[in-house]
Amino acid sequence: MRELVFDKENHLYFLDGRIVPSVTEILKKSGIIDDRFFKEGSAEKGTRIHELCEQIAKGEEPDEENGYTKAFRKFLFDTKIEPVEIESSYYSELDFAGTMDIVALFRRELVIIDIKTGGRQEWWPLQLAGYSKLIDNNDIRRFSLEIKNTEKYKFTEYKNKEEDAAGFMNALETYNQLYRGGFIADFC
Repeated sequence: MRELVFDKENHLYFLDGRIVPSVTEILKKSGIIDDRFFKEGSAEKGTRIHELCEQIAKGEEPDEENGYTKAFRKFLFDTKIEPVEIESSYYSELDFAGTMDIVALFRRELVIIDIKTGGRQEWWPLQLAGYSKLIDNNDIRRFSLEIKNTEKYKFTEYKNKEEDAAGFMNALETYNQLYRGGFIADFC
């Protein structure tokens, strides 16, 4: 049986000891995510908020309470979602991996929810499409959950399933061409 290991500190996935790219890495290296403009410390803040939300979703008391955690609690109360999996890592036979924030039952239907702490980005639907590929379910409903330190949240569904899946697959093909030896440039 194949073993997928996620090195959380370095954000690396290993399948049987071999590094495999993540959904986010594929989107970055194919030119879709430009993280040069991310605020310093935003990744660390996002990781910390995810940890707190994970604790809450598991029914634990978080070791810190803030506006983000209050927004997340309000979301859980308002939507009545039932988390099925929290921070679960998956591998796709297309040779990439990723960790989904929440797979849940929402109105008796299985959905993917990705928690966001920054402002809306155009690449979010493609990221969620990559996650749907991880569980080999292009029809699963996909949502982003923007939570703010103001205790507010925004729950957004992405309905362009085919278009988003095609966008992610194009990014994967670009990544494969550039980083897995499929691209040969002739500059002579």
